[in-house]
Amino acid sequence: EYLDRFHFDTITHSAGALEYLIKTFGQEKVFLGTDYPFDMGLDDPLAFIRQVPGWTDSMERAITGENAARLLRRG
Repeated sequence: EYLDRFHFDTITHSAGALEYLIKTFGQEKVFLGTDYPFDMGLDDPLAFIRQVPGWTDSMERAITGENAARLLRRG
């Protein structure tokens, strides 16, 4: 019940872990993360998320902006 209130970013450091996160909680709960400006983040977060098996354009639109807009009630 509480997990339904959680949202997650894409900083998983593994395409397999990100795939599991999306499959488990749904693409609508995942947001693009960068950890910028810290060096533990991703240099190219878009390239990283596109490594997820079965990646689709709708997943990319949701995770890179639509989810944030919805959460902030702007979309």
